[in-house]
Parts: sequence; C-alpha cells; structure tokens
Amino acid sequence: MRSVMIVDDEFDICNTITIFLQKRGFVAHGFTNPTLAFEYFQANAKSIDLVISDIRMPEMNGYELVKKVTTMQIKTKVVLMSAFKINYLEFSHVFPSIRIDEFISKPISLRNLLRIIEKLLHLSDSLILR
Repeated sequence: MRSVMIVDDEFDICNTITIFLQKRGFVAHGFTNPTLAFEYFQANAKSIDLVISDIRMPEMNGYELVKKVTTMQIKTKVVLMSAFKINYLEFSHVFPSIRIDEFISKPISLRNLLRIIEKLLHLSDSLILR
C-alpha cells in the first residue's frame, strides 16, 4: 500500500484529499500544521512515498518543509500546491537545492490529483476506476 502525506493549513482541503485517497486504497495522513507534519515524517520517513504540500502556510512554508523532507529521504516524491501559478524554471533558479516532482495549481479536481499521484508513483490507472 502506498503512503501519502498531505499538508495544507486549510482543514477542508487537507481533509478532503486525505479521505479521497484513503477511499482509493492509499495510506493517507493529513496535517494542517507543517511542523507536526515534519515531526511525523521524521518518525516515518522510510514508509512515506509521497508528500503533497501547500506552499503558503504559517510556521513553516511548503518550501522549507520540502527542503527538510528531501534532505532526509531522497526516494520520497514531492508535490507542491498553490493557488498561484508557479513557473518551474523560475522556481529552480530561486530554489536550486529543492527537488520538486510536480507543481499543482489549486483548485484541482480530485480525479486529476489522482492521475498525478499515479504517474509519480508509477501506478496503473486502476485506482481511478474505484
């Protein structure tokens, strides 16, 4: 079973994605607090396949969280979400030390999110049909 950690300070977004993924067979853990999310990641890094994080959050922004995650566990895939358009080339120049596997502009349909997750984790399309 694939494990996904969702981090978004908006409870409704975090909860909706978490429940959606759980219903499709993922082990999904949602966090509205990025500091608590990172503490969980530290304790469970080897079992987490994917981290999906919002960029703008209090205490620790998504860039900081992702940098910490990818420093600890290189195999974990990382997706950043934002309500603002992100240019990958600009991002890679400003944050060259942060590896991001995918950027998502919010809002995103759950079906499209699932397709991105399946692509990143090399899963078949069978999960979409559930």
